[in-house]
Parts: sequence; structure tokens; C-alpha cells
Amino acid sequence: KKFACDENGRANKFHTLGGIMEQEYDLTDDDPGRRPMFFSYLPRLFRYDNAHIEATGCTIDMWARATIFMTSIFLGPALLELASNQAQQQQGCIDECNEARVYGFKPSSLLTNIAIVAGLIATIILPLFGAIIDHTSHRRSAGAWSAVGLSIIKIIELTLSQTTWFAVACLQVASSILYQLHVSTLYAYSAELTKDPTQQSQFQSHFFLVMYVGMFVYMLEVLIPGTIFGLTDVGSARWAVLVTVVTSIPFFAVAWKYFFRERPSLSTIPQGQSLWTVGFTKLYQSHRAMEPCVEIFLRGIMFSEAADAALATIATTYMSEYLKMNSLQIGLVILLVLVAGIPGTRMGHFVCSRSNPVVSAQLCLVIYMIVTVLASVLLSGPNHKNWTYLFGILWGLCQGWMHPQHTTIFVTITPSNNTMESMGVFLFACQILCFVPPLVFTILNEAGWSMQWGLASLILFFAIGLWGLIGMGDYSKATVAANTNIDR
Repeated sequence: KKFACDENGRANKFHTLGGIMEQEYDLTDDDPGRRPMFFSYLPRLFRYDNAHIEATGCTIDMWARATIFMTSIFLGPALLELASNQAQQQQGCIDECNEARVYGFKPSSLLTNIAIVAGLIATIILPLFGAIIDHTSHRRSAGAWSAVGLSIIKIIELTLSQTTWFAVACLQVASSILYQLHVSTLYAYSAELTKDPTQQSQFQSHFFLVMYVGMFVYMLEVLIPGTIFGLTDVGSARWAVLVTVVTSIPFFAVAWKYFFRERPSLSTIPQGQSLWTVGFTKLYQSHRAMEPCVEIFLRGIMFSEAADAALATIATTYMSEYLKMNSLQIGLVILLVLVAGIPGTRMGHFVCSRSNPVVSAQLCLVIYMIVTVLASVLLSGPNHKNWTYLFGILWGLCQGWMHPQHTTIFVTITPSNNTMESMGVFLFACQILCFVPPLVFTILNEAGWSMQWGLASLILFFAIGLWGLIGMGDYSKATVAANTNIDR
């Protein structure tokens, strides 16, 4: 297909999902790219007819990433079971031993320990990833090779067994780091699709729609055969990994071979600095230039985003170890979370349209805390595990509600002429404390406290996030200050 443009060089149509949206996109700054021969055969869900080829690449890659992300939902219960088996064998226990340990920790601390290590390492090297993307011409190589690394790890995970579980657990740390690098490259590509905030929002909304659809389809592909054939936790994990391998490798290959182009470095490394230091320096300088209200907001979301990110890990441990749910039951809960996230985004938009995004985010965090308190009280044992499905829906509503509001707040209270640098600070703030909630859970668990207290500990992080939203002051004044600073 030819790239249809009018006499001013602007694309006259933008098609996605069967031509639901038609917009004009400025493509005079860059060649839209050469489309492969099979382009017209791609499903409408993935294909952008009149946008840069990277837009189509982002949707295809998003489907692959959805399966990579969801694999951990089924690997988690299997790793907990295998770690518990080894701990009991070492202790000579016939039944469960509450004091049994493996590699110095309780088996029930395994997933949160993985999250702690991965979170710490990711926090340290995330600025390095940003420096590689901004200050070198290796962006495409970083994206392609991180996809290769993730695929290799998933192939190795197929060997999961009683003798290999610890190696697979260690690979989860490497997988998490590679995933962060891969996501960083995609943010850079997607940010260059258009400079218009409204159009950029439409792109991002569609990318996340593809991710949610991919996750939903993946859960069905795993849960239905697992239920029919009565797979164990380990069997479900192997099947989930196999589905991921079969799905992600072809999608990654098509995306990075045909739809992402080499990009030059965005800027040079300043004299006296290196690739190892320029990322941290840039973060510091961007942070120093921000208004006080933005700083307070970022301090708050450091905690609320960390709690939200840790919920999946902590909840998986809680459901598996405390409520004695199998991986298929846990998978069903996660499926409900994903489905509920869609109306959650609409709820957030509804409240925002009648007030502002700060009020919407505040209300969301209050509900998030109430739901988590009730869950830690009512989910008091295996006899109450059926309540988990209800709480999965409520947590999903809150997750779908919170993230778009946080992003909207940040974008609207920072100058639009500095969005790219500011987004680096925003992403770093969302990541920097992700290891803390799992660390608190592990400390309480190792000290012999009930897991109900570990789940309830998330409330503290949500409360600090709420404090940040309240402390940032009047939202309308913050947006006026952002617009005033554009011309500085």
C-alpha cells in the first residue's frame, strides 16, 4: 500500500481497529518506513496503515510482552511448591514444617526475595538503560537482543523440575532486568511517533488495549487446557511457559526484523562524563528543575506505585501459601483482575471528567486501601478463599483506575516542552522503591508474623501515596505553573 498524504505532506487517514479512528498525523519529520509485503495481511488490531512502521511494531511487540509478563503468574506457585518440597526433604518432614528453610529462607519468601533482588538491580541500572537509548545508536540492538534474551530464558524455563527450580528462580531476576531494558526501548520508539499529546495518548491507549487483549487470550490459552487435563502447579507452569515460547518468539521476530529501524543517538555524552554517569546526572538535573508540587507528587507515587507493583507478587504468595489455592485458581483471579481493569480505566476517566485527575487518584487510593484492609481481614484461611475472586475484581478496578490518573497528573503539571526528560524521572520514580514492599513482607514472614500482616503492610505505602497527592496543593495552580514554565 502506498502511504497516502495530501499536498502538505500530512497523512490524511489513520486506521486502527477497522478504521474506527481517523486522524491526521504529521509525518514530515521522518520517513514513515518501508512496509513488508505481508503488511496488508496483518490483523487490524496490530496494523497502522498510515503511521510510522514503528507504530505497528509496538503493537506486535506488546502482544509478545503480554505473554512474557503473564508467565510469572503460573511460575510463581510452581516455584513455591518445589522450594517447599526441598525444604521439607532437608528437614526430614513428612507433612508441612513451618520452620523448614531452603537457602536460609522460608520457601514462602521465595517470590518476594526475587522481587527484592530484581527491584534493587533494576533501580541501579535503569539510568544506564536510558543513557544507552539516548546517547548511543544502539537502540534497535538493545530492543532486539533483549527480546532474544527473554526468549532464551523462557526456553530454559521449560526444564522446570525439582532439581532445576532454583536456577529457574534465579533466571526470574535476569528476566525482570531484560524486560526493563526492552520496555525502555519501546518507550523511546513510541515517543517519536508524534509530538501531539492527544495523538500520543491515542497511540498509548491502543498499545495498552493490545496488551490487555493479549493477556486475556493468553490466560484462556493456559487456563482452559489446564482445567480440562487437571494439570498440577508444575504442569501448569510448564504449559504456560510453552505457550509463551510459541507465541512470543514469532511476534518478537516479526516486530524487530521488519518494523523497527535504526535510530541515531539523541544527544552526545557531555565532556567529562561517561555512559555510566550521564544517566544519573540527567535524572538529577531534570529533578532539580521541577516545581515543588511535582516533587511532592513524585515522592508520593514512589510509594503507591511500589505497592501496586508488589501486589501481584505478594498476592500470589498469599493465595498459594496461606489460602492453599492452586495455580489454576490463582490464574482465574488474575484473569478477573485483567478484565476488571478495563472498566477501572473508565471509572477513573468518569471521576476525572467531573473533577480533576488528582481528585480521581485520591479517591482511587482510598478505595485501594479499604479493599486491601478488607482482604487482609476476610481472607483469613483456606475456608475463605472464594472471597479472593471478589477482591481480584476490586483490585483490578483500582489498578485500571490508578495508573492513567498518575500519568495524566504528571504530564499536565510538567512543561510540555520538556516531556521526554521529565518522563525519565517519572518512570524512575515509579520503579525506585519497588523492592521495599516485598522486603517488608519478607521481614514479617521470616519473623513468624501472619501473612495477613504482610498483605496489610501495603496500606502504609498507599497512604503515603495519598499524602503526596494531598500535599501537592491545588491542581489548577500546578497546571498554570507548568504552562508558565514552557517559555523559560
